[in-house]
Amino acid sequence: MIDRSIVEDLRQKMDIVEVVSDYLTLKKTGANYRAKSPFTNEKTASFFVVPGKNIFKDFSSGKGGDAITFLMEYDGLSFMEAIKILAKKYNIEIPDQAITHEQELAQTVKDRILIANEYAKQYFINNLNAEDNSIGLSYWFERSFSLKTINKFSLGFAPEGWVNLELAATQAGYGKEVLIEAGLLVKNEEKGKTYDFFRNRVIIPIRNLSGKTIGFGGRVLGKAEKEAKYINTKDTPVYNKSEVLFNLDNARASIRMLDNCFLVEGYTDVIGLDQSGIENVVSSSGTALTSGQANLIKRFTNNVTVLFDSDMAGERATIRGLDILFSEGMNVRAVGLPHGEDPDSFTRSRSSSEVMDYLKENSIDFIHYRIKKAGESIRDPQTRAELIRQVVSTIALMPDPITRSVYVTSTANLFEVEVSVINIELKRLLASNSKTIKKVPENFIQEIKELTQKPVEVNPLLHYEFEIIKVLILVGTGRMDAGIPVHEYIESELEGIEFSIEVHKEVYEAYFREIKNEDFNESNLLNTLSPEGRDLVAGMQVQKYVLDPGWAKHNIIVGSEYEGHNAAVRAVVQLKLGMISVLQKQNLDEIRKETDDNKKEELLEGLQRLDEIKIELSKTFELNLIS
Repeated sequence: MIDRSIVEDLRQKMDIVEVVSDYLTLKKTGANYRAKSPFTNEKTASFFVVPGKNIFKDFSSGKGGDAITFLMEYDGLSFMEAIKILAKKYNIEIPDQAITHEQELAQTVKDRILIANEYAKQYFINNLNAEDNSIGLSYWFERSFSLKTINKFSLGFAPEGWVNLELAATQAGYGKEVLIEAGLLVKNEEKGKTYDFFRNRVIIPIRNLSGKTIGFGGRVLGKAEKEAKYINTKDTPVYNKSEVLFNLDNARASIRMLDNCFLVEGYTDVIGLDQSGIENVVSSSGTALTSGQANLIKRFTNNVTVLFDSDMAGERATIRGLDILFSEGMNVRAVGLPHGEDPDSFTRSRSSSEVMDYLKENSIDFIHYRIKKAGESIRDPQTRAELIRQVVSTIALMPDPITRSVYVTSTANLFEVEVSVINIELKRLLASNSKTIKKVPENFIQEIKELTQKPVEVNPLLHYEFEIIKVLILVGTGRMDAGIPVHEYIESELEGIEFSIEVHKEVYEAYFREIKNEDFNESNLLNTLSPEGRDLVAGMQVQKYVLDPGWAKHNIIVGSEYEGHNAAVRAVVQLKLGMISVLQKQNLDEIRKETDDNKKEELLEGLQRLDEIKIELSKTFELNLIS
């Protein structure tokens, strides 16, 4: 276990806005910040960051907590992994600790794969720099990559041979099973033998947003007659090619700052542009863009500029893949490179300033780019008509009607056709798209009907227990009118009472356990709770809607409903009244079932006594009787 004082030091230094801003584009809303949920595909932003309390709350998914929790949820990290990333960010040293055999066994499959990948990355780097493997380093130098760039991207080399990595890794203590899980080894089921997946290739590590190595790309050296020129790690528990963008971990800060993302096809395209000073660039790793990848970009910007080389077949494939960007409502521009050039060769033959100037001067709207590329062929009526249909089909994917309208007018002007003609085709496509929506299966509808016909049982104490927790979280350290702390009043009033909702019970007990510590704060509490408990507490601390301060100008003062004394008394009385109502219901049920008159009379007396207690409690705070 990590020393608690280190965690506390980290909590004092970490800034929730700064941490979340590394991953999302936040917009200031009053005293808080807001963004679209990174956990759901929502249209209206309901993800809040509250700097005053150093927490976040996502109303879309229900998740919430501090910066540590955010990293754990966002990247699927363990508590220790999140701590280490944040400690590195805030220059806090964490002493190395020996891992016991039990801890090693407890590591998840993902943990083991990530650790194996880090070993493999260093193994490939060591091979690249070994004197007898100069072929790998020579290749990168031939691509005009500097040592600084090679080191920045942790480029490596896998030498020829079937078991080089296997022997090195197993000697270092890594089992074959985890190396196979990581995609570093391949097992021949017929022969029962294993061999290295990457052989005689230069290696490009692929990282997730938190900088963890999740996979590798490998480019074969020499002629690739029987082998693929590029190969990637197969899908593993930590790597899915369609959900990853190469270099996004390095590029995200620049993408957010410049509010634009350059999109290219290959790894070396990215590396060459980065070396030329274009840092806001990512690659889809040679595959058609997916909605998952589009949403990754959308976390940081709504603007994408695609770089096209002169390969017409590749360009057509890329254009088809861009539909996903338009359907996500993103703004797409394009840059066409000179004949015979791709991003990699283009950057190698020009200075950084020349590359930057070219990209700036030649970036045009994607629709204009397509018309420009058509060139003289647009004069042919059939070609012209087909291109119009293609452009309108792209416009039909745009979710915003205003954006569609603007593009309709622009397209009509560019092609010199009537706006009404474009609109007719657009309406046809929109109608066609709506018909392709899959119908809900009939058995699903029947299941819903059956479920809605069943009575829904709601715990009657749910709201009242929730209010007790909320009072403790918001004003628990405040004072009652008599001077005692609010939490002490609640603890004494509810002594012996056990909460009926498991997550309420967990938070209630954790609160009174943590409040005894001198360094008590909400962050300490959050990190002792289960994910459900963290979400509950974080949600209580965030005001989704804030009263306009302008009311005060008109002498209309609206106080908070959670103000120490009154809030605590109200919550306690309501919970007790709720519990009495539950007991009354139970008594009535027993009376209806009871056949013995004497026992019935006893039960009726008990019911009457509960009524008296209920009335007395109601008078305590002048509450309406709970029926």
